[in-house]
Amino acid sequence: MGSGSKAARRSDGEGSIQQIGSQFRGRLTLTEEQQSLLGRKQNRFFGPVMKSRREAIPAARLKLNRLLESAKRESAASPSFTTLARKSLDARLAKGLSPTTASLYEIILRTRIVDDPIGDLPLDQINAEVVQAWINRQTGVTSTVQRAASFLMSTLKSLGVKDLDVAVPRDREQTIVVLSPAEQDGLLALPMPPEVRMAALLGLRLGLRRGEMCGLRHEDRDDDGVSIERSLAQVRGQLIIKPPKSARGYRWLPLPPELEAQIGPPLTGYVLADDLEGEDRPLSPLALQARWKKALKDTPFSHITLHDLRGSYGMLLLERGADLRTVSELTGHDPAILARIYARSRRDLKREAIRRAFNMDEGAAKGSSVSRGT
Repeated sequence: MGSGSKAARRSDGEGSIQQIGSQFRGRLTLTEEQQSLLGRKQNRFFGPVMKSRREAIPAARLKLNRLLESAKRESAASPSFTTLARKSLDARLAKGLSPTTASLYEIILRTRIVDDPIGDLPLDQINAEVVQAWINRQTGVTSTVQRAASFLMSTLKSLGVKDLDVAVPRDREQTIVVLSPAEQDGLLALPMPPEVRMAALLGLRLGLRRGEMCGLRHEDRDDDGVSIERSLAQVRGQLIIKPPKSARGYRWLPLPPELEAQIGPPLTGYVLADDLEGEDRPLSPLALQARWKKALKDTPFSHITLHDLRGSYGMLLLERGADLRTVSELTGHDPAILARIYARSRRDLKREAIRRAFNMDEGAAKGSSVSRGT
């Protein structure tokens, strides 16, 4: 069966004619808006087969117009949850939602709702079972899933869907391994790549979060300190620059002697740079974590995480007499959270406290029945 085509121009758009044997059909090019309305991934639209070449394009246009009108009526009657969620987000932004939060919600909407089956459902088909199934499909760390679920639930509430009985993943109790000063020296004495050693110093001497380490630039130095102004995160393979975790995350930190010559002018760019590209490209948090694990593998510190360094920093400040408010400002933590997570004495300090309180010798203190939690 032979086929051929001949371009034909019309005042309302472009089209071509495809010959199928002795018959013809028109082919039109859809706009992005038409593709979205019809739910089509390709921009080609074929009309019905006609006996006359002259009738092919008008017939295709007539069929397309009918489908578009039908899709518009259906969309107006039962818009998808994606459409409603986007309108809800726009309304919240107009009412004063911060641009930073709106940007985060836009990422959640684009990556976790638009690409998910729940995004195509009309609102009247979304119930607790559907929402729970959506939550169960989410991947990532617990806090990320919680944030996405919070956005979904608040959006549904703004649309009139309330009192959904669903289970959102809960935080596991956070256990921080606190390194003593001697253990910190032992860790820093290990052979490790320069970027891993720098990460260790940023955690132990500045108490930075992993994302803050990756977002730190040499230009952030100011005289004898650095300003923490940004954090890096990886969302489904996309590296994004975002503000610190909270308002308290914006802070100024004095530089310890070990870092004075390694951060700031004349150096420029990211402190933890990914030099594989030969550009001013930051090392991603996931890449840093992988290199950290590789460097500490088969060492006595293989169980230590980057976040443990931050915990050790906060704990050491408290042990050396710093008050909660000062430590809160240096770590960017809420004082209540700081007291709950970090303010736990090391085991050797507990033994020393018992020994002094009851005039015990060192051996008796070690054998006492003091709680052995960290």
